[in-house]
Amino acid sequence: MALKNVVDENGALIGKMVPVDKNYVIIHKKSLEGFKQKIEDRNTPNFIKCFTNEIKKLTHLTLTQCGYLLHILTFMNLDKEGYLIAEEQFLTQKKICEQLGIKGRARQSELFKTLITCGLIVKEGQKIKISEKYHAMGETTKKKFAKLHLESTRQLFKKLKHREVGMIYKLLPYVNRKYGVICSNPEEEEMGKIHFLSQDELAELVVEDERTISKSMKALDQASAALVIKAGKTDNFIIHPDFVMRMKWSHREALLTFFQLNEAKRKYARNRTCKK
Repeated sequence: MALKNVVDENGALIGKMVPVDKNYVIIHKKSLEGFKQKIEDRNTPNFIKCFTNEIKKLTHLTLTQCGYLLHILTFMNLDKEGYLIAEEQFLTQKKICEQLGIKGRARQSELFKTLITCGLIVKEGQKIKISEKYHAMGETTKKKFAKLHLESTRQLFKKLKHREVGMIYKLLPYVNRKYGVICSNPEEEEMGKIHFLSQDELAELVVEDERTISKSMKALDQASAALVIKAGKTDNFIIHPDFVMRMKWSHREALLTFFQLNEAKRKYARNRTCKK
């Protein structure tokens, strides 16, 4: 978005001149962040809004089913009413299963039966659409959601298995809105009041065993989609904002810096190992 400064007679910044449709409006500097966020939410084809209050109830889905669901979501398109489309063609159940690499009619039928029963997808003849109860693109009246980045998620399936990526979906309701950490009170913005979820607490919430949690988080960490941080005898987790984002853009930049520093540290460690 091209933003031009608007200053008073003394040169002090008043706000920004923002293009809206064919005209320009002046947005006061105090309102600029919210305005940018609203425009982003309205126009971006890059994010899917995942409604966390509803997703939290889907504990019976397996990690593999969650991974397949995430993969299916990457075929959503802005202003297409939730229909799944690829190369300007509506996707059928058969085409989706081909994209996901699911072989065997029994496995294909089981997956779609589960997703339809849960109300996650809707079949209209041969067409498949995503239910707005759980996911949407563009503007929404719901306030509690996590934004899933489409392209980053697509790329992740080239590195990891569906059951590993599926952990991201299980974590969506617990991503803190300011810091990206996995916690029991994701709406809390005061760091000292945030309750970080330990591995055993997380296992209970998402109905998975601790060993599975550990393996999945390690895989996401190695793919730079998350960070596993040692805190005494337990692990804490942070999701990369290029995959899941709930915070303001200004907070996102700070978290990105943290991930970049961690990646630089890893690279340095790898180089030292190679030299030995």
